[in-house]
Amino acid sequence: MSSSAENIAQTAKAAFEASQLVSAPERTRALHEIRKELEANKDVILKANSEDMAVRSQFPFPPVTPFPRRKTW
Repeated sequence: MSSSAENIAQTAKAAFEASQLVSAPERTRALHEIRKELEANKDVILKANSEDMAVRSQFPFPPVTPFPRRKTW
């Protein structure tokens, strides 16, 4: 894993762990705020995504495949 990917993974893990210290009602409130902001910025986000995809299509790299799912048994 690259250093950048490791940093992202470590940051995501730390954020998740910190979120577990917050009460359920506070976490729910925060998630509702995130949803509200995403909905309010939907057009901007989709436009940026479309621009990213247009740039990506200019390069001959194969499409990125998702990581295989881990078994959770």
